[in-house]
Amino acid sequence: MQLLTELKNLARKTPMGKRAIARKRIYSLVDFCRLSPEEIRQGEADPAKMQELVDRQVRKHTKIGKELNDRLDELETSPFLKAGTDVKSMRTKILFNYFAYGYTPNEYLVYDLEHISPEERAAYVSDRESVRYAYRFNDISSILLFRDKRATYKALQPYFHRQAIPIRSEADYERFLKYIRKHPVFVKKSAKESCGRGVELIDANGKNERELFEAIVSEGDVLLEERIAQSKALCAINASTVNTVRVQTMRTRDGIEIVWTFAKLGRAGFFIDNGAAGGLLAGIDMKTGIMNTDAVDEFGHQYKTHPDSGLVIKGFAYPDWEALISMCREMSASLPDAKWIGWDAAHTENGWVVVEGNGVTETIGPQSVYQTGVRRKLDELAKRTESLF
Repeated sequence: MQLLTELKNLARKTPMGKRAIARKRIYSLVDFCRLSPEEIRQGEADPAKMQELVDRQVRKHTKIGKELNDRLDELETSPFLKAGTDVKSMRTKILFNYFAYGYTPNEYLVYDLEHISPEERAAYVSDRESVRYAYRFNDISSILLFRDKRATYKALQPYFHRQAIPIRSEADYERFLKYIRKHPVFVKKSAKESCGRGVELIDANGKNERELFEAIVSEGDVLLEERIAQSKALCAINASTVNTVRVQTMRTRDGIEIVWTFAKLGRAGFFIDNGAAGGLLAGIDMKTGIMNTDAVDEFGHQYKTHPDSGLVIKGFAYPDWEALISMCREMSASLPDAKWIGWDAAHTENGWVVVEGNGVTETIGPQSVYQTGVRRKLDELAKRTESLF
Protein backbone atom coordinates (compact mmCIF):
# COMPACT_ATOMS: atom_id res chain seq x y z
CA MET A 1 0.00 0.00 0.00
CA GLN A 2 2.82 2.40 0.91
CA LEU A 3 4.61 1.58 -2.36
CA LEU A 4 1.44 2.30 -4.34
CA THR A 5 1.03 5.66 -2.58
CA GLU A 6 4.65 6.56 -3.32
CA LEU A 7 4.20 5.65 -6.99
CA LYS A 8 1.08 7.84 -7.22
CA ASN A 9 2.91 10.76 -5.61
CA LEU A 10 5.78 10.29 -8.04
CA ALA A 11 3.39 10.20 -11.01
CA ARG A 12 1.89 13.53 -9.94
CA LYS A 13 5.32 15.12 -10.39
CA THR A 14 5.89 14.06 -13.99
CA PRO A 15 4.18 15.61 -17.05
CA MET A 16 3.08 12.19 -18.33
CA GLY A 17 1.75 11.17 -14.93
CA LYS A 18 -0.13 14.45 -14.51
CA ARG A 19 -1.79 14.06 -17.91
CA ALA A 20 -2.77 10.46 -17.15
CA ILE A 21 -4.29 11.40 -13.79
CA ALA A 22 -6.11 14.37 -15.30
CA ARG A 23 -7.58 12.32 -18.14
CA LYS A 24 -8.70 9.59 -15.74
CA ARG A 25 -10.47 12.12 -13.52
CA ILE A 26 -12.04 13.85 -16.50
CA TYR A 27 -13.44 10.53 -17.66
CA SER A 28 -14.85 9.66 -14.25
CA LEU A 29 -16.35 13.12 -13.69
CA VAL A 30 -17.26 14.27 -17.21
CA ASP A 31 -17.25 11.57 -19.87
CA PHE A 32 -18.60 8.64 -17.86
CA CYS A 33 -22.10 7.75 -19.14
CA ARG A 34 -21.85 10.36 -21.90
CA LEU A 35 -23.34 9.78 -25.35
CA SER A 36 -21.13 9.72 -28.43
CA PRO A 37 -21.19 12.62 -30.94
CA GLU A 38 -23.08 10.43 -33.43
CA GLU A 39 -25.67 9.45 -30.81
CA ILE A 40 -26.11 13.10 -29.89
CA ARG A 41 -26.68 14.01 -33.53
CA GLN A 42 -29.24 11.22 -33.92
CA GLY A 43 -31.05 12.15 -30.72
CA GLU A 44 -31.24 15.83 -31.64
CA ALA A 45 -32.72 14.93 -35.04
CA ASP A 46 -35.28 12.32 -33.95
CA PRO A 47 -37.48 12.48 -30.80
CA ALA A 48 -38.03 8.69 -30.88
CA LYS A 49 -34.27 8.10 -30.99
CA MET A 50 -33.80 10.59 -28.16
CA GLN A 51 -36.23 8.62 -26.00
CA GLU A 52 -34.52 5.34 -26.90
CA LEU A 53 -31.08 6.71 -25.93
CA VAL A 54 -32.40 8.13 -22.65
CA ASP A 55 -34.09 4.86 -21.71
CA ARG A 56 -30.88 2.95 -22.45
CA GLN A 57 -28.70 5.28 -20.37
CA VAL A 58 -31.10 5.23 -17.42
CA ARG A 59 -31.12 1.41 -17.45
CA LYS A 60 -27.36 1.21 -17.87
CA HIS A 61 -26.48 3.82 -15.23
CA THR A 62 -29.11 3.06 -12.64
CA LYS A 63 -27.74 5.19 -9.80
CA ILE A 64 -27.35 8.31 -11.94
CA GLY A 65 -30.69 7.70 -13.63
CA LYS A 66 -32.46 7.42 -10.28
CA GLU A 67 -30.82 10.59 -8.94
CA LEU A 68 -31.84 12.53 -12.05
CA ASN A 69 -35.42 11.27 -12.03
CA ASP A 70 -35.74 11.93 -8.30
CA ARG A 71 -34.59 15.51 -8.91
CA LEU A 72 -37.08 15.90 -11.75
CA ASP A 73 -39.85 14.56 -9.51
CA GLU A 74 -38.98 17.29 -7.01
CA LEU A 75 -38.96 19.95 -9.70
CA GLU A 76 -42.34 18.89 -11.10
CA THR A 77 -44.01 19.85 -7.83
CA SER A 78 -41.71 22.72 -6.87
CA PRO A 79 -43.53 26.00 -6.10
CA PHE A 80 -40.41 27.90 -7.19
CA LEU A 81 -40.55 27.00 -10.88
CA LYS A 82 -41.05 29.80 -13.38
CA ALA A 83 -44.66 30.15 -14.50
CA GLY A 84 -45.43 27.98 -17.50
CA THR A 85 -42.53 25.56 -16.96
CA ASP A 86 -43.71 21.99 -17.60
CA VAL A 87 -40.95 19.72 -16.31
CA LYS A 88 -43.02 16.60 -17.06
CA SER A 89 -43.13 17.34 -20.78
CA MET A 90 -39.44 18.33 -20.75
CA ARG A 91 -38.25 15.24 -18.84
CA THR A 92 -36.85 13.31 -21.82
CA LYS A 93 -35.09 16.42 -23.17
CA ILE A 94 -33.60 17.23 -19.76
CA LEU A 95 -32.31 13.67 -19.34
CA PHE A 96 -30.96 13.66 -22.89
CA ASN A 97 -29.10 16.92 -22.33
CA TYR A 98 -27.50 15.47 -19.20
CA PHE A 99 -26.22 12.37 -21.03
CA ALA A 100 -25.31 14.36 -24.16
CA TYR A 101 -23.78 17.54 -22.76
CA GLY A 102 -23.68 17.13 -18.98
CA TYR A 103 -26.31 19.76 -18.14
CA THR A 104 -28.05 19.21 -14.82
CA PRO A 105 -31.82 19.75 -14.59
CA ASN A 106 -31.28 23.16 -12.98
CA GLU A 107 -28.79 24.20 -15.67
CA TYR A 108 -31.36 23.22 -18.29
CA LEU A 109 -33.87 25.55 -16.65
CA VAL A 110 -31.53 28.42 -15.83
CA TYR A 111 -30.04 28.54 -19.35
CA ASP A 112 -33.52 28.10 -20.88
CA LEU A 113 -32.15 25.30 -23.07
CA GLU A 114 -35.71 24.35 -24.06
CA HIS A 115 -35.94 27.39 -26.32
CA ILE A 116 -32.55 27.58 -28.00
CA SER A 117 -31.03 25.66 -30.91
CA PRO A 118 -28.55 22.77 -30.55
CA GLU A 119 -25.84 25.10 -31.88
CA GLU A 120 -26.59 27.71 -29.21
CA ARG A 121 -26.78 24.98 -26.58
CA ALA A 122 -23.34 23.71 -27.55
CA ALA A 123 -21.90 27.17 -26.85
CA TYR A 124 -22.62 26.69 -23.14
CA VAL A 125 -20.29 24.79 -20.82
CA SER A 126 -21.99 22.48 -18.34
CA ASP A 127 -20.85 22.29 -14.75
CA ARG A 128 -19.57 18.77 -15.44
CA GLU A 129 -17.62 19.92 -18.47
CA SER A 130 -16.05 22.84 -16.61
CA VAL A 131 -14.07 20.06 -14.89
CA ARG A 132 -12.44 19.29 -18.24
CA TYR A 133 -11.18 22.87 -18.54
CA ALA A 134 -10.01 22.93 -14.93
CA TYR A 135 -7.86 19.81 -15.36
CA ARG A 136 -6.60 21.14 -18.67
CA PHE A 137 -5.44 24.42 -17.13
CA ASN A 138 -4.52 23.48 -13.57
CA ASP A 139 -1.81 21.19 -12.31
CA ILE A 140 -3.23 18.30 -10.25
CA SER A 141 -1.28 19.53 -7.20
CA SER A 142 -3.04 22.91 -7.26
CA ILE A 143 -6.46 21.27 -7.57
CA LEU A 144 -5.68 19.08 -4.55
CA LEU A 145 -4.52 22.15 -2.62
CA PHE A 146 -7.84 23.92 -3.15
CA ARG A 147 -9.77 20.77 -2.25
CA ASP A 148 -8.21 20.79 1.20
CA LYS A 149 -9.30 23.91 3.09
CA ARG A 150 -6.49 23.42 5.61
CA ALA A 151 -3.88 23.49 2.84
CA THR A 152 -5.57 26.49 1.23
CA TYR A 153 -5.50 28.42 4.49
CA LYS A 154 -1.82 27.60 4.99
CA ALA A 155 -0.91 28.74 1.46
CA LEU A 156 -3.01 31.93 1.50
CA GLN A 157 -3.08 32.87 5.18
CA PRO A 158 -2.07 36.53 4.66
CA TYR A 159 -5.23 37.09 2.59
CA PHE A 160 -7.69 35.51 5.05
CA HIS A 161 -7.27 38.25 7.67
CA ARG A 162 -8.85 35.98 10.28
CA GLN A 163 -7.63 33.15 12.44
CA ALA A 164 -8.36 29.55 11.51
CA ILE A 165 -7.20 26.23 12.95
CA PRO A 166 -7.40 22.65 11.62
CA ILE A 167 -8.97 20.03 13.88
CA ARG A 168 -8.65 16.31 13.30
CA SER A 169 -7.89 14.34 16.47
CA GLU A 170 -7.73 14.24 20.27
CA ALA A 171 -4.31 15.86 20.09
CA ASP A 172 -6.03 19.10 19.02
CA TYR A 173 -8.21 19.43 22.12
CA GLU A 174 -6.16 22.02 24.03
CA ARG A 175 -5.75 24.12 20.90
CA PHE A 176 -9.50 23.84 20.32
CA LEU A 177 -10.24 25.11 23.85
CA LYS A 178 -7.90 28.07 23.45
CA TYR A 179 -9.49 28.92 20.09
CA ILE A 180 -13.16 28.80 21.08
CA ARG A 181 -12.53 30.77 24.27
CA LYS A 182 -11.13 33.53 22.09
CA HIS A 183 -13.69 33.04 19.27
CA PRO A 184 -16.82 31.50 20.82
CA VAL A 185 -18.82 32.08 17.63
CA PHE A 186 -17.03 30.49 14.69
CA VAL A 187 -17.55 28.73 11.38
CA LYS A 188 -16.85 25.02 11.02
CA LYS A 189 -15.94 23.80 7.54
CA SER A 190 -15.35 20.22 6.48
CA ALA A 191 -11.81 20.33 5.11
CA LYS A 192 -12.54 18.52 1.84
CA GLU A 193 -16.13 19.46 1.04
CA SER A 194 -17.30 22.15 -1.39
CA CYS A 195 -20.42 24.06 -2.54
CA GLY A 196 -21.30 24.94 1.03
CA ARG A 197 -21.53 21.33 2.20
CA GLY A 198 -20.20 20.80 5.72
CA VAL A 199 -20.35 24.52 6.58
CA GLU A 200 -21.93 25.40 9.92
CA LEU A 201 -22.02 28.49 12.11
CA ILE A 202 -21.44 27.42 15.73
CA ASP A 203 -22.03 29.40 18.91
CA ALA A 204 -20.02 27.73 21.69
CA ASN A 205 -21.40 30.00 24.41
CA GLY A 206 -23.06 27.87 27.09
CA LYS A 207 -22.14 24.57 25.41
CA ASN A 208 -20.20 21.71 26.98
CA GLU A 209 -16.74 22.19 25.49
CA ARG A 210 -15.79 18.51 25.61
CA GLU A 211 -19.00 17.36 23.96
CA LEU A 212 -18.70 20.04 21.30
CA PHE A 213 -15.12 19.00 20.51
CA GLU A 214 -16.04 15.32 20.24
CA ALA A 215 -18.95 16.12 17.94
CA ILE A 216 -16.67 18.16 15.65
CA VAL A 217 -13.85 15.57 15.61
CA SER A 218 -16.33 12.81 14.77
CA GLU A 219 -16.95 14.52 11.42
CA GLY A 220 -13.36 14.05 10.28
CA ASP A 221 -10.90 16.74 9.24
CA VAL A 222 -12.34 20.22 9.70
CA LEU A 223 -11.21 23.84 9.70
CA LEU A 224 -12.49 26.31 12.27
CA GLU A 225 -12.59 29.95 11.13
CA GLU A 226 -13.45 33.25 12.69
CA ARG A 227 -16.82 34.45 11.52
CA ILE A 228 -16.60 37.08 8.79
CA ALA A 229 -18.20 40.39 9.76
CA GLN A 230 -19.12 41.99 6.45
CA SER A 231 -19.05 45.75 5.98
CA LYS A 232 -22.07 48.01 6.35
CA ALA A 233 -21.88 48.67 2.62
CA LEU A 234 -22.49 44.98 1.87
CA CYS A 235 -25.08 44.63 4.63
CA ALA A 236 -27.23 46.87 2.46
CA ILE A 237 -27.68 43.87 0.13
CA ASN A 238 -28.64 41.47 2.89
CA ALA A 239 -27.49 41.86 6.48
CA SER A 240 -28.36 38.30 7.51
CA THR A 241 -25.72 36.61 5.36
CA VAL A 242 -22.26 37.17 3.91
CA ASN A 243 -22.64 38.44 0.32
CA THR A 244 -19.56 37.32 -1.58
CA VAL A 245 -17.98 38.09 -4.94
CA ARG A 246 -16.51 35.50 -7.30
CA VAL A 247 -13.48 36.69 -9.26
CA GLN A 248 -12.15 34.26 -11.86
CA THR A 249 -8.54 34.70 -12.92
CA MET A 250 -6.62 33.09 -15.76
CA ARG A 251 -2.82 32.98 -16.08
CA THR A 252 -2.07 33.42 -19.79
CA ARG A 253 1.17 34.14 -21.62
CA ASP A 254 0.19 37.81 -21.38
CA GLY A 255 -0.09 37.73 -17.58
CA ILE A 256 -2.86 37.19 -15.06
CA GLU A 257 -6.19 38.23 -16.53
CA ILE A 258 -9.55 38.81 -14.88
CA VAL A 259 -11.97 36.58 -16.79
CA TRP A 260 -15.34 37.05 -15.05
CA THR A 261 -16.64 38.73 -11.92
CA PHE A 262 -20.07 38.16 -10.48
CA ALA A 263 -21.95 38.57 -7.22
CA LYS A 264 -23.19 35.77 -4.97
CA LEU A 265 -25.99 37.44 -3.08
CA GLY A 266 -27.29 35.85 0.10
CA ARG A 267 -30.97 35.20 0.73
CA ALA A 268 -32.59 34.57 4.07
CA GLY A 269 -32.68 30.82 4.60
CA PHE A 270 -30.30 30.07 1.72
CA PHE A 271 -26.80 31.04 2.87
CA ILE A 272 -25.08 29.89 6.00
CA ASP A 273 -22.05 32.02 6.84
CA ASN A 274 -18.61 32.57 5.30
CA GLY A 275 -19.63 31.82 1.74
CA ALA A 276 -21.90 28.78 1.68
CA ALA A 277 -23.71 28.07 -1.58
CA GLY A 278 -27.20 29.26 -2.50
CA GLY A 279 -28.99 32.55 -3.05
CA LEU A 280 -28.82 34.74 -6.15
CA LEU A 281 -26.22 35.56 -8.79
CA ALA A 282 -25.68 38.86 -10.61
CA GLY A 283 -23.09 40.13 -13.07
CA ILE A 284 -20.44 42.68 -12.06
CA ASP A 285 -18.52 44.91 -14.47
CA MET A 286 -14.96 43.72 -13.91
CA LYS A 287 -13.48 47.18 -14.46
CA THR A 288 -15.78 49.27 -12.30
CA GLY A 289 -17.20 46.84 -9.73
CA ILE A 290 -20.76 47.90 -10.54
CA MET A 291 -23.45 45.23 -10.85
CA ASN A 292 -24.60 45.34 -14.47
CA THR A 293 -27.38 42.73 -14.58
CA ASP A 294 -30.45 41.82 -12.61
CA ALA A 295 -30.06 38.85 -10.27
CA VAL A 296 -31.06 35.29 -11.16
CA ASP A 297 -31.85 32.29 -8.98
CA GLU A 298 -31.38 28.55 -9.58
CA PHE A 299 -34.75 28.31 -11.33
CA GLY A 300 -34.11 31.17 -13.76
CA HIS A 301 -36.23 33.84 -12.06
CA GLN A 302 -34.96 37.39 -12.57
CA TYR A 303 -34.85 39.93 -9.72
CA LYS A 304 -34.50 43.67 -10.23
CA THR A 305 -34.48 44.19 -6.45
CA HIS A 306 -33.21 41.93 -3.69
CA PRO A 307 -36.18 39.96 -2.29
CA ASP A 308 -35.05 40.44 1.34
CA SER A 309 -33.69 44.01 1.43
CA GLY A 310 -35.42 45.65 -1.53
CA LEU A 311 -32.07 46.95 -2.81
CA VAL A 312 -32.00 47.75 -6.53
CA ILE A 313 -29.41 45.30 -7.83
CA LYS A 314 -28.30 46.76 -11.16
CA GLY A 315 -26.11 49.78 -10.48
CA PHE A 316 -24.92 48.76 -6.99
CA ALA A 317 -21.21 49.64 -6.69
CA TYR A 318 -18.85 47.47 -4.66
CA PRO A 319 -16.42 49.39 -2.45
CA ASP A 320 -12.63 49.12 -2.78
CA TRP A 321 -12.99 47.30 -6.10
CA GLU A 322 -9.44 47.88 -7.30
CA ALA A 323 -8.13 46.44 -4.01
CA LEU A 324 -10.14 43.25 -4.58
CA ILE A 325 -8.83 42.83 -8.12
CA SER A 326 -5.29 43.48 -6.91
CA MET A 327 -5.65 40.91 -4.13
CA CYS A 328 -6.90 38.25 -6.55
CA ARG A 329 -4.03 38.94 -8.93
CA GLU A 330 -1.54 38.62 -6.06
CA MET A 331 -3.03 35.34 -4.88
CA SER A 332 -2.98 33.94 -8.41
CA ALA A 333 0.64 35.02 -8.84
CA SER A 334 1.59 33.06 -5.72
CA LEU A 335 0.27 29.80 -7.25
CA PRO A 336 1.98 29.37 -10.64
CA ASP A 337 0.67 25.82 -11.19
CA ALA A 338 -2.95 26.99 -11.08
CA LYS A 339 -3.94 28.82 -14.26
CA TRP A 340 -7.72 29.16 -13.82
CA ILE A 341 -8.95 29.99 -10.31
CA GLY A 342 -12.27 31.10 -8.89
CA TRP A 343 -11.77 33.35 -5.86
CA ASP A 344 -14.60 33.99 -3.40
CA ALA A 345 -14.10 37.16 -1.38
CA ALA A 346 -16.04 39.15 1.22
CA HIS A 347 -15.84 42.82 2.12
CA THR A 348 -15.31 43.87 5.75
CA GLU A 349 -14.80 47.24 7.42
CA ASN A 350 -11.07 46.54 7.08
CA GLY A 351 -11.24 45.70 3.39
CA TRP A 352 -11.53 42.53 1.32
CA VAL A 353 -10.77 39.05 2.67
CA VAL A 354 -10.59 35.77 0.79
CA VAL A 355 -13.26 33.21 1.68
CA GLU A 356 -11.82 30.41 -0.43
CA GLY A 357 -10.23 29.54 -3.75
CA ASN A 358 -11.57 27.04 -6.28
CA GLY A 359 -9.22 25.04 -8.47
CA VAL A 360 -12.25 23.58 -10.26
CA THR A 361 -14.28 26.73 -10.70
CA GLU A 362 -17.70 26.82 -12.33
CA THR A 363 -19.23 28.49 -15.34
CA ILE A 364 -22.86 28.71 -14.22
CA GLY A 365 -22.26 32.20 -12.81
CA PRO A 366 -21.34 34.13 -15.98
CA GLN A 367 -23.60 31.98 -18.19
CA SER A 368 -26.72 32.41 -16.06
CA VAL A 369 -26.39 36.14 -15.43
CA TYR A 370 -25.49 37.04 -19.04
CA GLN A 371 -27.52 34.23 -20.67
CA THR A 372 -24.77 33.33 -23.09
CA GLY A 373 -22.33 30.44 -23.39
CA VAL A 374 -18.66 30.83 -22.47
CA ARG A 375 -17.12 27.98 -24.50
CA ARG A 376 -15.70 30.29 -27.16
CA LYS A 377 -14.04 32.50 -24.55
CA LEU A 378 -12.52 29.55 -22.68
CA ASP A 379 -11.21 28.08 -25.93
CA GLU A 380 -9.73 31.45 -26.87
CA LEU A 381 -8.04 31.70 -23.47
CA ALA A 382 -6.69 28.16 -23.90
CA LYS A 383 -4.78 29.29 -26.98
CA ARG A 384 -2.93 31.83 -24.84
CA THR A 385 -2.41 29.59 -21.82
CA GLU A 386 0.18 26.92 -21.10
CA SER A 387 -2.26 24.06 -20.56
CA LEU A 388 -1.59 20.47 -19.52
CA PHE A 389 -2.99 19.07 -22.78
